[in-house]
Amino acid sequence: MAKLENVSNKVSKPSHGVNYLITGGAGFIGSNFIHYIFGKYPEAEIINLDKLTYAGNLENLRDFEKNPKYKFVQGDIADPAVVNELVPQADVIVNFAAETHVDRSITGPADFVRTNVVGTQVLLDAAGKFQKRFRGGKKLKWPPKTALSIQPLAWTAERWCCRIPRR
Repeated sequence: MAKLENVSNKVSKPSHGVNYLITGGAGFIGSNFIHYIFGKYPEAEIINLDKLTYAGNLENLRDFEKNPKYKFVQGDIADPAVVNELVPQADVIVNFAAETHVDRSITGPADFVRTNVVGTQVLLDAAGKFQKRFRGGKKLKWPPKTALSIQPLAWTAERWCCRIPRR
C-alpha cells in the first residue's frame, strides 16, 4: 500500500472533488488504487475505463457500484473514440491498463503492443489534444520533438524482439 500512496501523492494532492480517469481500474493494482482514492478523497469522482480482459474483475469494485461518483466504462484504451470522450472529463489521468503476463506475450504479442504501446499513445494523444497538464502546471507536449521508432528485429514462436535505434 505504501507504493500506491507514493503514486497518488505524485499524481495530485486534492482536498476536494477531483475528477479521475483511471484506465485498467478493474485489475488488481487499478482497483486497489480506486479503493485508496475513495478512502482518502471521498469527494473525488472516478471514471474507470477497462476492457475487462483476463486481468479485469469487477468484483474488485462492487463496493462502488451504487456510488454516484463512480462510473465504469467498458472499453479499449487503444480506441481513440472512447478515450477522446473520457479525457476531457478528467482532471487527473492514471494509466494502469496493460497486458502483463509474459507467457501470454509469447502466444499473442499483438495484444501487448496494442494495449501497452498503442493504447498509451492514444491516451497521450488525447491528453495533448485536450491540453491536459502535468503536475506542476506544464502542458503536455505531444508528440515529443524527438520521436523514437521501434523496429522489430525478429519474430519466432518463442520470442519477439525489438530495438530502439540510437539517434
